[in-house]
Amino acid sequence: MKRLINCHDEIVTFITSHLNEFHFTQPPLKLAKWGNSFNTWDIEYGEIKGSCFHFVKDSNFGSFYHLDINQGFTDGKIFLQLGPVYVSYIKYFWDTVQCTYKQLNNSSFSKLSRISPNYSVASPWFIVNNDKNELLKALEQLKNWCFVHMDEINQCYTKQQTKLDRECGCYRVVRNYVQEHITELNQDKIYEIYQYKFPNLPDYSL
Repeated sequence: MKRLINCHDEIVTFITSHLNEFHFTQPPLKLAKWGNSFNTWDIEYGEIKGSCFHFVKDSNFGSFYHLDINQGFTDGKIFLQLGPVYVSYIKYFWDTVQCTYKQLNNSSFSKLSRISPNYSVASPWFIVNNDKNELLKALEQLKNWCFVHMDEINQCYTKQQTKLDRECGCYRVVRNYVQEHITELNQDKIYEIYQYKFPNLPDYSL
């Protein structure tokens, strides 16, 4: 089987330039197999393995709108798909595994544990040959699909946000408080705290 080309740069550049409110989030390399791997079973195409590219943007509700691009490779073809969109009060889900390298159960409380099909949307698979030019064609098809369905995507975010606030309203309160007060911190104040707790800390202040 022909080796899969590296799709990373093309996918990230294309999505961030055409959906410029979203930015790419990359987990540390030591967590890559938890944060980036993609494996699913499709009724029509069978098993599809590959990578998941995570994109996120801030919402106006103290939460984050997540958008994942699934990239698979099977039968010598590149598969691209916009995965089901979702809302969460956690920006980087791979942060929850840094201590234990296991998915922590309480991380699910920051988003809906079960998302109704009426509250989410995903694209079909866009399938092209294992070639850079073909990859760009698939990305163009994916972009066009997103633009046609953007109202539906935004409605899904809104529906999830409404239901999430009913189930987990405390997360919104905490997030809003942090957003409001984070600007009160500065490097000098943070350094003073560390110097107090760790008096032998080297002087890294500017």
